[in-house]
Amino acid sequence: MKEKSDEFHERMIGAYRELAENEPRRVILIDGRISPDTIENQIWNTFAQRFSDLGKHQTPKTKLQTP
Repeated sequence: MKEKSDEFHERMIGAYRELAENEPRRVILIDGRISPDTIENQIWNTFAQRFSDLGKHQTPKTKLQTP
């Protein structure tokens, strides 16, 4: 059973890597083994680069809220 689970996860990882390679403007890969603060910074930096107008509507203490 564990082997099937491992195989499934490996296929999923490969599929996401392929998707990120084929569609770099839509999908990014972030290493989940790094610290949560570093992950958060990578996400916000990506948003800031891709949606430059986003930062114009926020104060330094606010961030996007997700539902």
